[in-house]
Amino acid sequence: MKAIDLQCQVVTKWGQMIPDEHIVYLEKYLGTKLDYDRTDEEMAQLLRDADVKAMIVLPTIDRTDIGEIQEINDRAYEFKNNFPDVIVGIWASIIPGLGWKGLKELERCFGDLGFVGYYMASLAAGVPINDKSFYNYYDLCSEAGAVVRLNIGHLAAGAGTPGGGGYRLSTERPIPYFDDVAAEFPNLTMISGHCTWPWHNEMISVMLHKGNVFAENHGWAPKYVPAETKKEMNGRLQDKFMFASDYPFVSYERVFSEWEAEGLKPEVLEKMYYKNAQRIFGLEL
Repeated sequence: MKAIDLQCQVVTKWGQMIPDEHIVYLEKYLGTKLDYDRTDEEMAQLLRDADVKAMIVLPTIDRTDIGEIQEINDRAYEFKNNFPDVIVGIWASIIPGLGWKGLKELERCFGDLGFVGYYMASLAAGVPINDKSFYNYYDLCSEAGAVVRLNIGHLAAGAGTPGGGGYRLSTERPIPYFDDVAAEFPNLTMISGHCTWPWHNEMISVMLHKGNVFAENHGWAPKYVPAETKKEMNGRLQDKFMFASDYPFVSYERVFSEWEAEGLKPEVLEKMYYKNAQRIFGLEL
C-alpha cells in the first residue's frame, strides 16, 4: 500500500459528484479530463493499479431528497463490501438543513453502514460551518467517535465563471469558522479538507493551537501547495497532515510524482501517505 486517500471521488454514474453541466468548465480550470463512466470493477482496479486504499466521497453533499440520499448511501455501502481491498471508508455528506431527517440518516450511516465520518462544505450547506444548525450533527459525530472533515480554502466550484457561480469565499476561512467548531467540540476529531490557501497561515495557527485538528490538501497539485504549509508538513506538524487527492481532479501519477519532488523527508512522506491516517482513524491495514 502506497497511500490511504482521504478524498477520492467515485468515478461511476451512481457516484458522480459533478453535474454534467459543470464538467466542461472544471476540465478547463483543472487542465484534466474528468471521466465518470467507469464500472465499479474498473474503479476498484484503478485504485489497485495506483496502490491506493480510498475513503470515498458521495454526491449527497448538497442533495435535499432524503430518499435519494439513502439510496446512494446504500449503494456506497454495497460498493465498499464488494471491494474491501481498496475501499476502506465512506464519508457521509448530509446538509444540516435537512434537520432531524438528516440527523437520523447520519446516525444510520454510522450505526448500520459503518461510515468513517462526516464531510461537508459551507458552499453545499448554504451556511458557515460554525452555524448552530450543524451542532446536532457535530454532537452525533462526537458521540459516535466519527471524524468530521470540513472544506476550507479557495474553491474550484464556480472558479473562472462570472461571479464565481454565486459562491462567496468569505466563509471558507479557518478563523473564525473552523476554529470555532474545534473550540466548541474538543472531543471531536476534525480535519480541514482542501488546501487552505489563501488562509494557510491561519490554518497552521489553528493546528498548532487545537490538539483535535488535522489537515489534508485534496484537490491541489502539490507544486501549488504554499511553501509555508510544506515547511510545517516537513517539521513540527508532520504528525498532523494526511494524504488526499480528490481523484479524478488530480491523477495519482501526478500527485505522487509531485509530492516526491517537493523535498519532504522520507519519513514525513510515509506519515503523510498512510501512517498518520492509520493512527488517527485506527486502521489496521
